Amino acid sequence: MELKKGYKRTDIGVIPEDWDLITYDDAFLFLSTATYSRAQLSKIEPIKYIHYGDIHTRFKHFLDLKSELPTVSEIQGKRYSLIKDGDIIMADASEDYEGVGKSVEVINSNSLKAISGLHTFLFRDKNGHFANGFKAYISENILVKNSFKRLTTGMKVFGVSKTNLKTILIPKPPLNEQKSIAEVLIDTVLLIKNLNTVISKKKAIKQGAMQELLTGKKRLKGFEEKWKLKRLGEVLSFQVGYPFLSVFFNEKEGVRLIKNRDLKNDGKIVLYSDSDFPSEYIVKNGDVLIGMDGDFIPCLWNKGIGLLNQRIGRLVSNKVNLTFFYYFLIKPLKDIEEITSSTTVKHLSHSDIEELVLPIPNFKEQEAIAQILSDMDSEIEALETQLQKTENLKQGMIQELLTGKIRLVKPIIQPSKKDLVTKLKVNIEDKIIPIVTNPEKDSKSEKPRNEHITDAVLIGTMAEVFGSDKFPLTRFMYTKVSYLVKRYKEEEDKGYLKKAAGPYKPKTRYGGAEKIALENKYVKKHISNHNGKKYENFIAGANSSKAVEYFKKWYGENALQWIQQFKFTKRNQLELWATVDMAMQDLLLANKLVNFQTVKQLINDDKEWRPKLKRPIFSDDNLKSAIHKLNQLFS
Repeated sequence: MELKKGYKRTDIGVIPEDWDLITYDDAFLFLSTATYSRAQLSKIEPIKYIHYGDIHTRFKHFLDLKSELPTVSEIQGKRYSLIKDGDIIMADASEDYEGVGKSVEVINSNSLKAISGLHTFLFRDKNGHFANGFKAYISENILVKNSFKRLTTGMKVFGVSKTNLKTILIPKPPLNEQKSIAEVLIDTVLLIKNLNTVISKKKAIKQGAMQELLTGKKRLKGFEEKWKLKRLGEVLSFQVGYPFLSVFFNEKEGVRLIKNRDLKNDGKIVLYSDSDFPSEYIVKNGDVLIGMDGDFIPCLWNKGIGLLNQRIGRLVSNKVNLTFFYYFLIKPLKDIEEITSSTTVKHLSHSDIEELVLPIPNFKEQEAIAQILSDMDSEIEALETQLQKTENLKQGMIQELLTGKIRLVKPIIQPSKKDLVTKLKVNIEDKIIPIVTNPEKDSKSEKPRNEHITDAVLIGTMAEVFGSDKFPLTRFMYTKVSYLVKRYKEEEDKGYLKKAAGPYKPKTRYGGAEKIALENKYVKKHISNHNGKKYENFIAGANSSKAVEYFKKWYGENALQWIQQFKFTKRNQLELWATVDMAMQDLLLANKLVNFQTVKQLINDDKEWRPKLKRPIFSDDNLKSAIHKLNQLFS
């Protein structure tokens, strides 16, 4: 298959032509590590000791030796190699399959004495092959991670032997590009750190505000009326959930059944499919719910319509501001939880709530306090959303930069401190130029293509290549093959949605592409009948050859030959390939390993796609075969 200009095919994948490959053994000197267990640690001598658990749980990318770390006595054994800046420490074992090969780069060693310990590899760059800062991300490269996956052994605990580790190949960019990559990634890490700091400060401010406003220690301007001591049962009631029968649970249709664990984290969503249920148990956004087993933490529900299940209670009142009581009851409920004794699980009753006697402000003050705390929560939520987007962006950048799909071609400018989002855009848009397929000579001056025109040309080309009166082009086929063509040409299109039949792009049908294809006579409609039902499909129009000309101009003659392999592909097979490929791309974007287990799990985790796994075409063997086929299609 034709490679993009400037790239070469290697044993581990496609990389830029000016990059080298080097093994861990050729790049690094492997140094001795200690074998002390946690139980053997001592504080007799101030020697810091890095355990494999520190790599897995405490540090990400970089190990700062200024951090608090356990120490071990020099008396307990021989002298070991002291750690220096730029050294890499890798955990040689993991209980998690994806944790194999996790490593950190050492920083801030200075005059501190530290050794690497149990279940770790310690290695040092032999001849300056890699820039400091870049080394932290070597094992994050998907091409390297795939090698770890291939060489991993174990059942409950996974690992790679030193012998195998030494053979793993590392893509090696020129040193100046390594430094640029390191700068971009480190800048992004600093942005994430700054966001975390801001979020922590905002949460601390909110906590302080709650302690003052919810106790009356600090009063808002305009409110002076004394708070009145009341039994909560006088102003609200605590409604206990309904015992919905498990026989009506369904994964495909119905109303969401709210379970105790859903109040803290989304578990597996269960739907209640019986339409005959008491309407007074319908939960809406803004309702205040409280789990009655385990942790008595109130929840301001915001996940849509649901049903109040047994062992969950809801605050009901038209006399008070319920959002205020969501905040107001956090501490009293914690106190009840701490004094409630039980040999198994702690239980909350409606009387525990209604018999509470507390000083309560008037309704207007409740509203004002609730508004202030809600605004604080909204601000924190917005920052956390921004943090998650930045984390996702960083993971995508790691793979794009470390595999050479995106090349750094300009010096890195010092980060702006004005705006975090602007900073990210500067790093990515202004400093990074993607390497794309070279256009034909006569297309250099061509204006950027509208996506609807592009899709219209794809539909017209497929009608010419695939369509006939007996076997017209269906919407299903052009949707799936268009998706695969764009993947083949590495052309980004965010319009494809995860739907029951796999990747689906509604804008093609309703946004103008079909209309353009018909108006330009690239296609014409073909009405067929099957079992008494009419179906609208397409065959080549009078100007279909014009669509093919555009296709070859934009994508090349090879791409036209490439799509012809799908001419007689069955509908189920196309759905399987397109679905599995979209799952694989999601895993790569999330910086996760791509294999049969992870692809199947991702499909199972998506409620729209989960039913596919019950169909024969999505059997384990077919999933494995699809992954192999897709690797061939896009290699």
